[in-house]
Amino acid sequence: MSDGLFLGSSLAVNAFRFHSFASLIPFRARRGKRAQLFSSDALLAVTLFVIVLLASAWAGRQVQERITLATQRDALALEAKLVASQLAVSPGLPADWDGLAVANASSIQALGLGSWVGEYLALDPVKVSRLAALMNENYTTSRALLGVYQHDLRVLVKIWNGTDYGVTQSMGLQAGNATQVSVAMREMVLDAGAGLRRGQLWVYISCGDAC
Repeated sequence: MSDGLFLGSSLAVNAFRFHSFASLIPFRARRGKRAQLFSSDALLAVTLFVIVLLASAWAGRQVQERITLATQRDALALEAKLVASQLAVSPGLPADWDGLAVANASSIQALGLGSWVGEYLALDPVKVSRLAALMNENYTTSRALLGVYQHDLRVLVKIWNGTDYGVTQSMGLQAGNATQVSVAMREMVLDAGAGLRRGQLWVYISCGDAC
């Protein structure tokens, strides 16, 4: 009788243990699924954070590049206006710099293309030709006398021919592969000997690697 009771009790205990173990299987499975879901959410959050961070860095660089380009454009535009003004409204220093011999060109302190004709400060064709010659002889020095040190400079003189403004003199360097170019123009009168004629002074400031 006692053996039968013991056997029954053992069977009951084993059945309980099996039931308890079986009940743990879905619980552990649920824990595994929750861990997987948590890992997926964490990975997604990290990925989104990295994407947002990269997008912010890219947008910041774009804004900085635009600001830099705008600053460079403003600087080039100002430089072109200053050169055009110096050439158009000044006779240079000394005023007769165009008459100096090549050997004395180092005594030129400032370049200007104007000469007084009565009450007009007219564009002097002799000075225009002399400036073109100086730029051909020593472009860097001529450019520096106009306050341009790093950028490229080109000057065009156009004279009204009755129907259009034709280029009568071109000097300096063309823009070429420049990344940015700024242009300034000044209206002038030209002392043509037989009378005053309308003219235009065009100044181009360009830059490539120096920008």
